[in-house]
Amino acid sequence: MILDFKNVETGPGLWILNNQLLDDEVFIENIKKIIQEEVYSDFYFSSPLTWYDNLKYRFKRFAQVYSKDKQKEKNRDYYRIQNKLQEMSVKEANGVCINMNQYENSKFAEIEKIKCQGAILRSKAFFWSVDGDKNTAYFLQLEKQTTIKTYN
Repeated sequence: MILDFKNVETGPGLWILNNQLLDDEVFIENIKKIIQEEVYSDFYFSSPLTWYDNLKYRFKRFAQVYSKDKQKEKNRDYYRIQNKLQEMSVKEANGVCINMNQYENSKFAEIEKIKCQGAILRSKAFFWSVDGDKNTAYFLQLEKQTTIKTYN
């Protein structure tokens, strides 16, 4: 018997709720609306398990869509700030005096910090980050190796 696993399609993978969404007031309000809508569903009394499964599915789907939209917005901000920094660097290199106080350094640094924290978490070496190891390149390499192993 010969098995060829190259043609096997993989699913979307394991989905885990981003706990940071629970601090987002807009997200919480929308979840409350979903619950209020589902309480009036026909399944609420007739088939509670079906109702609960449907509710979980709606939570998951909303969280996925909301997270993607929020991440797209963050990426737009990140690249906008990065482009500003590059423009200012070119101007400074050409001898134009630039006032760096107008630049959004704190927001850029915050976004970079969040990206690094995500890489640490996805690298499955989170326990090292808690102990104070700040070698981001190491965690990015672990994340890359994990991704390669997953898709090969």
